[in-house]
Amino acid sequence: MSPNLDNYKDWQEYLQVQIEKEIAKLTTIEVEEKWQEWKASQVDRQAAAQKEEIAAAVRSRNTSFFMSSAFSLGINVVFKGPFDGPHPVSVTGKKCTASGVR
Repeated sequence: MSPNLDNYKDWQEYLQVQIEKEIAKLTTIEVEEKWQEWKASQVDRQAAAQKEEIAAAVRSRNTSFFMSSAFSLGINVVFKGPFDGPHPVSVTGKKCTASGVR
């Protein structure tokens, strides 16, 4: 074989390897884009389902749903009754006795 033919074969093999690398890179990018689209659609679908679940809970005044949701988020829910007001502050100083004498 002539030196030119050997150079041509080496050049062809080099180009083939480079083309395969580029194809692999483009395929990886395309797969990654499709994966991101799928993941985004799953997040959107789950968000819509949760929004509907919350709306249904609000319509039915489902307090257990809100309590469990708050607990799962680490939020402590405290309900105050109508008689739960500010607690009296102890005052130091003169105290009244039962007879009213100080």
